[in-house]
Amino acid sequence: MSYLRLVVLVLTLFVNSLRGLWELSILKNTFIVDIGKKGDGEMVRFYCPVPEETSVFWRAKGNKRNGRNLKTLVREAMDAGNFTCHLSNGDIEDYKVLLIHKYNVSLNEKILSNSKQPVECEAKNYSGHFRCSWLGTKTDVVYVFEAQRGGYTIHCENPLRREHNKYEVNCQDNESCQYGEESQYIEVVLHAVQEKRYENHTQVFMLRDITKPDPPSDLKKSGKNSNVSLNWKYPKTWCNIHSFFPLIFNVNITKENKGAPELHKDIEVPQLTLKHKGKLTFCVQARDMYYKSSWSEWTCSMHNKSRKKHKKKRPEKSPKRS
Repeated sequence: MSYLRLVVLVLTLFVNSLRGLWELSILKNTFIVDIGKKGDGEMVRFYCPVPEETSVFWRAKGNKRNGRNLKTLVREAMDAGNFTCHLSNGDIEDYKVLLIHKYNVSLNEKILSNSKQPVECEAKNYSGHFRCSWLGTKTDVVYVFEAQRGGYTIHCENPLRREHNKYEVNCQDNESCQYGEESQYIEVVLHAVQEKRYENHTQVFMLRDITKPDPPSDLKKSGKNSNVSLNWKYPKTWCNIHSFFPLIFNVNITKENKGAPELHKDIEVPQLTLKHKGKLTFCVQARDMYYKSSWSEWTCSMHNKSRKKHKKKRPEKSPKRS
């Protein structure tokens, strides 16, 4: 069975790597033409699905072309666009949308030109939910996002634009079993369409590769004299059964007037005891104990600020009446 999956994957990658004309299945009647740097172009042929005796014509690049078959040479974006097949009375019978995909071009020529790998994905736990994001500086771009694992499709919401040109999409793998070992990769594809141009960006990962817990919560300091106990809790978004999904912690302690901070690594329980008199602050971050994925962001305790005593003001004496 594993061999069969491997063969299917190899065939899929092989088919997707062919240059020429191919259909973009996620958008109806949309086709992509792959054009290299040389700009030799691609001869594109479309067929209007009507009986042979039906009189039809195509509207292409502003021109009228009679017949069911349309042949056009595509070299650049101006050659792409909408192609419509009309009956003799002018009614539209069929249509095709043709987009240009330029490959082997510089980063500056791409629709998403901020990074070679613009899509970043992250999960807070193993529930099957993950979020992907990217930066899009151009406002006239349409994004379509899809994800799959093995032979099934993972549900993803429509991409939303956030602040600072950041786009996000939430996905939920309902077939994922958080208590089982992952055996198949998740593949996500971001499709970007800008007028007559097209490009896509792909990421392949396991959930465990992209898991980054939220920071620990409820940081507290307790103790008397020189015995100090630092305590914190697992993040609320982490898996409930901590014995099955344990975290390890790094603790960074800053003591008042004591110079450089102390870093305590790979603490296996949400508690640390130490000897210290005086004020201190501590910061904690978390990571999966058994898989070296990403550490959470740091979260820090706060100083206990002492209240300053204010002297009570004496009431001013009222002026004597003359």
